[in-house]
Amino acid sequence: MRTILFSLLVGLSVACASREASDEGTDTTRQAATVAREPRPERLVDSLQIEGMMEPVRLHLYTAPEDFPLGFSTYLPEDMSAEPVSSDEGDALRLTSNPSGEADGPQAGLTFFVFPERTSEAEATQRAQEVATGGGETSPDTLPTDLPWMRAFYLHTAPGGAHTRSVRLGTYQGRYFYFMEEYPSEMSEGFGPRVRLVLREWRWQDTGNSL
Repeated sequence: MRTILFSLLVGLSVACASREASDEGTDTTRQAATVAREPRPERLVDSLQIEGMMEPVRLHLYTAPEDFPLGFSTYLPEDMSAEPVSSDEGDALRLTSNPSGEADGPQAGLTFFVFPERTSEAEATQRAQEVATGGGETSPDTLPTDLPWMRAFYLHTAPGGAHTRSVRLGTYQGRYFYFMEEYPSEMSEGFGPRVRLVLREWRWQDTGNSL
């Protein structure tokens, strides 16, 4: 009788311990999901290293339109604006930077372009290479090791170095996209840090994951 009672008590203890462990695992999963879905602050203050000096920068939260094929949010410096553009070739968001604030001042841009569904990697790669040089010829550059999502990287500098354009090809959830960065030479020191900040703060809407 004592042996039977002891066995029952051991069984109950094991079951309780298993249930507690399961509950803890579930709680941990729920907490992780909650963290990923927590609302992001509408505004932040950060800093950028420009020409060797750390400068404060005010940021505002930007969220892609609901009908955009790949939902995301990120932070943009105050001098950057976003404009969605759609065509038969795909959907794009044009992020423009105008630090001077003058209508005729130098501008730089970062374009996020999403290819239509069922676009193959070969088609996306060819198009990204063409976009990098406006239809001219170029060669793929070395892939940065700190950007694992990239599938190809193209860099083109106009004769004399007056203008630079780069294209980073990537994929997410089976959909190909690219970031095209273009700027005049006089903005090379200031625009690069802005782009790195935008990409660093990038979060996919469906998972909360970064690039």
